[in-house]
Amino acid sequence: MVIIKLMGGLGNQMFQYAMGRQVAKQNNIELKLDTSSFKIINNNTPRHYSLNVFNIKENFINQYGIKKIAKHSNLINKIISKIYYLRQKFS
Repeated sequence: MVIIKLMGGLGNQMFQYAMGRQVAKQNNIELKLDTSSFKIINNNTPRHYSLNVFNIKENFINQYGIKKIAKHSNLINKIISKIYYLRQKFS
């Protein structure tokens, strides 16, 4: 799964989406959009999610989904580290 944390104005969002879509397509995996950065109030230049004006597949992920993925990712990294350590130790 590819998760793109969108931020900035329309141009930046278009670039971020295009890059994420290409990576997801090349690897035949799902693309998710994280729009959590737009909930932060910025007094200087407030930005909003703007890709909804285009005909794209909007597949959003919420903070719960991100935390769930991060939790599993940390567990997988620990397991891989242990395997690598044991492999080095007994090689």
